[in-house]
Amino acid sequence: ASELNILAHQLDTISESNRHFRDFTLTNLREALTEVIACFPIYRTYVTRDGAAPEDLACVKQAVAAARSRSRAEDLSVFDYVRAVLTQEFTDPGDENPAGPAPDNPEPALQPSAAPAFKEAARRFTMKFQQYTAPVMAKGMEDTSFYIYNRLLSLNEVGGEPEKFGRSLDEFHRLNQERLALWPYAMLNTSTHDSKRGEDVRARINVLSEIPDPWREKLRSWSRINRSRRTRGAETSRPDRNDEYALYQTLVGSLPLDAREPAALEAYRLRVEAASIKAVREAKVHSSWITPNPAYEQALSRFLDQILRNPADNPFWEDFFPFAERLAHFGMLNSVAQTLLKLTVPGVPDLYQGNEIWRYCLVDPDNRRPVDFDRRRQLLDQVRTRDGEGEADRAQRSAELVHTMEDGRLKLYVTWKTLRFRRRDPDLFRTGSYQPLVVKGARKEHVCAFARGQGERTILVIVPRFFATLLGFEHDPRTWNASAWEDTRVELPRDLSGKSFGNIFTGRVIEANRENSGWLLSGVLKHFPVALLASV
Repeated sequence: ASELNILAHQLDTISESNRHFRDFTLTNLREALTEVIACFPIYRTYVTRDGAAPEDLACVKQAVAAARSRSRAEDLSVFDYVRAVLTQEFTDPGDENPAGPAPDNPEPALQPSAAPAFKEAARRFTMKFQQYTAPVMAKGMEDTSFYIYNRLLSLNEVGGEPEKFGRSLDEFHRLNQERLALWPYAMLNTSTHDSKRGEDVRARINVLSEIPDPWREKLRSWSRINRSRRTRGAETSRPDRNDEYALYQTLVGSLPLDAREPAALEAYRLRVEAASIKAVREAKVHSSWITPNPAYEQALSRFLDQILRNPADNPFWEDFFPFAERLAHFGMLNSVAQTLLKLTVPGVPDLYQGNEIWRYCLVDPDNRRPVDFDRRRQLLDQVRTRDGEGEADRAQRSAELVHTMEDGRLKLYVTWKTLRFRRRDPDLFRTGSYQPLVVKGARKEHVCAFARGQGERTILVIVPRFFATLLGFEHDPRTWNASAWEDTRVELPRDLSGKSFGNIFTGRVIEANRENSGWLLSGVLKHFPVALLASV
């Protein structure tokens, strides 16, 4: 509020120096600014002394138009002033257009004249204004709405757009080509200190989007089993249905792999309890940081304690754990696919501490817990040792990592091998070309494939998606079934059809195919779920 008052006073001072705007009161200006900021569609614009980009101008005009339509003020011309200042749309003195807005057009046609001193003051105001909108957007969106709109929690991430359930393959490729052309050194991160849920948690929850019917059946079953554990309130149960739904997503997304051990389960319960209390306070529906609601929070804690208590004699646990365990394995494959993409598409990949293996973190401070680096060093030593045992049975050894995916070596192996390859040929990943590959066959929608090249050097990246529907949710993904690909094949561009490629994960070489009939994915991905192929 204090920053908003400063902005309003600054805008009021500016208005006093221009005859078009000096009649607006401080109250008028503060209310108009409040509406415009509330309607801002992005975090911030980037207006500088050199002006504003067209997309920034469009966002400002969109916000002002929305604020104008929502406002109950009698004199709406105050929004013309705010718009003119934020877009820097002024003419030189004596060259103004007094036409004013058309009756049927809310966009003002008026471009008032302004002296250089006025323009400079307006520019300074705009640069301060755009520093204010970002934290307001963050507080309203990330720290409030993202804790209320619980349709699929993996979408409710910093910088995310929960209304968008993924992107098409064509759009994915287009965005990568755009990044290569415009921002080849942009950072690519899937987890940070500020993530609401770690990358492996989101990878699990994403599986739910593939199995809506089984997920719906489980929700009905769990809600029925746990009905007596909810506390009845005067108007609603505690927790309410929305918070209960969010809790089930949190549990399937973050349940530890050792949750059958009593000590591990109790430690996990405390972590989920802390994250859940924070969530209801951030949502500001039943509780908040300013005015906590102890009754609601205690009811939520009791509910969580009861549904996770005494697994040996708990109907909910008996129904929940097998489902969550199966989901976790598919989530691991999702995470491995995401890891390889992050390490090979244009941009500079960033690995947040601890995510070299599975790490099921919740919102801070949970994602800032100490990392067991000794465990990671031990696993890396094992991976290195096994990798150095020769090429003869490398494919079989890589397949064993899939069979034992719970220990985390699968993700670590993909990360280590890919980073080592990047180190040997950094220019290929920095500035190498990016070309989507054509995929044909019954399962073509289940694979993302592209080539990157630099001179005579080429890599091919082949990454499956939608593992649960590819393999079938009833199938145990630890027994990797490459026959699920049926006749699906990836085709190489003509200039690559004469090359042979080696798989850095399995050691197998795929010989040149001059007829370019394509490579069957049942062969390329026979032993390992993802592929990074380098020209030989």
